[in-house]
Amino acid sequence: MAQHPKVSIELRLTDKHVDLVAERIDVALRTGRLPDSSLVARRLGAVERIFVASPEYLRSRHAPTTLGDLDDHDLILLGGTLEPQSIALQASGGAVDCALRPRMVVDNAEAALRASRSDVGIALLPLGVAADDLLSGRLVRVLGDCRQDSGAFHVVFPSNRHMPAAQRAFIDHAVAERRLCWRVTPKQQQCRLGPLSGEASSRLDQLG
Repeated sequence: MAQHPKVSIELRLTDKHVDLVAERIDVALRTGRLPDSSLVARRLGAVERIFVASPEYLRSRHAPTTLGDLDDHDLILLGGTLEPQSIALQASGGAVDCALRPRMVVDNAEAALRASRSDVGIALLPLGVAADDLLSGRLVRVLGDCRQDSGAFHVVFPSNRHMPAAQRAFIDHAVAERRLCWRVTPKQQQCRLGPLSGEASSRLDQLG
């Protein structure tokens, strides 16, 4: 019987760009556009952000039915400033640029998730981050025909012909699991696997 390599993981979660070679990091999970570099990238899937809110928040306010209604709501956005942000969205009528005025801006998707759970407002979150809360009913999707396509989700690593078996096993597993999906609406709409928040960098070492 084939022996699978044992893997130990040192996990770093950060929204900052990390030099994998300088930091001696074996593998990173990154979202968005990748700059030209010597790194090897394997695409895992698309990154999609959706609007979500807690049922309690929506009970206290009229749920938005159009993008224009968002002006009357408290918005939680990732990155940027509290100034109005121009965001390209995909809706049933096609692409549209929307100026969103956030009440709260955070640099971490988990923080935005917690704020939306706490009835702070409507958050624009990666689908994968919100999926468990959508399944449980802690959050509901708002403006279901609107989404933001934020590029692709990749596993990246330095080019290395002599890659350790544990590192290769991790990469192969990440690629194999990319087809995972959740059913997140009452209509059992299938949704793609989304990203971890920010960049998840793993230092892998083969044991024994």
